[in-house]
Amino acid sequence: MDRKMIIRMTLSVVALALMAAGADLLGEREVIFPEVAALAIGLWTADRLVWNVHAREVPLLMTLSAVIGVLITRHVGAPVLVQLTMAFAVSALLMTTLRIPLIPSIAAILLPILLNTQSWLYPASVAVMTSIMAAGVGLLQRAGLKATIAPVGPREGFTRHALLEWAWRYVLLLPLLAVATSAGWLFAIVPPLVIILIELTNTKNMFRNRPLPLWATAVAVAAMGTASRWLVVETLSLPYAVAVSVAFAAALALMWKAKMMFPPIPALAVIPFILPSNYMLFPLEVALGAAYAIVVPLVATSLRQQASRVHTSNSL
Repeated sequence: MDRKMIIRMTLSVVALALMAAGADLLGEREVIFPEVAALAIGLWTADRLVWNVHAREVPLLMTLSAVIGVLITRHVGAPVLVQLTMAFAVSALLMTTLRIPLIPSIAAILLPILLNTQSWLYPASVAVMTSIMAAGVGLLQRAGLKATIAPVGPREGFTRHALLEWAWRYVLLLPLLAVATSAGWLFAIVPPLVIILIELTNTKNMFRNRPLPLWATAVAVAAMGTASRWLVVETLSLPYAVAVSVAFAAALALMWKAKMMFPPIPALAVIPFILPSNYMLFPLEVALGAAYAIVVPLVATSLRQQASRVHTSNSL
């Protein structure tokens, strides 16, 4: 690990610590937005471009998504499955119509529904933290700590192909949503797992080739977050700032060692800190959800490719 990477990782931990310190100061868990951990990997730590977006577009889409998520929670009196479906559809429409293919924005709209968050403090925190992450990209580049990488090529907008792709992703996700909501296993469908499923439908995603290490890393990181809350907050009575820093730093170390620097994963270390109480079965539910989120897109895309080859062969 070179010096620049160490500095970028350290700054990422500091950013998470400051966010958690805000929760300590205000006494509100809604200030903690787990997807900041994913943005820290994708925007600050990674050497390459993770998402085909400009940094300035991140706060816009993330904040808009967070506001809509709270509005759905506050005003849509429907079962959770219906609310999640609505949120998924709105998120897909936002990304396609605005031409900002930022998959983590799904987390901003789904999270308040899963946790029944109705406070406007949540989107305010999303706005502040994502703005900090976006501004940090420019500062890192000017300091020579990160290479300047521009988005590549045109971005698909509101097209029939884009809508069909999102519809296909929803079809893959629906069985997990239905089982988890009916059984009350809501932590099996936390946003990072939804994002993992969506990301793995991309046949060019490098993590598709290592499904078992990906699953094991996700579960281990979830366990780290759960253990950190239990030990640091519940047992030692230390502030969230300390516990979140410990959990995120441990997750980064594990991910680096396992060569699994996949942005959705570290958010699993932060989610335990926004739960009403320490839930020791969180890693178990993550294990179940992650197994589905990893296996299903791999199998589905393989079958899809085979069907496409057969169709092409028959056409010839």
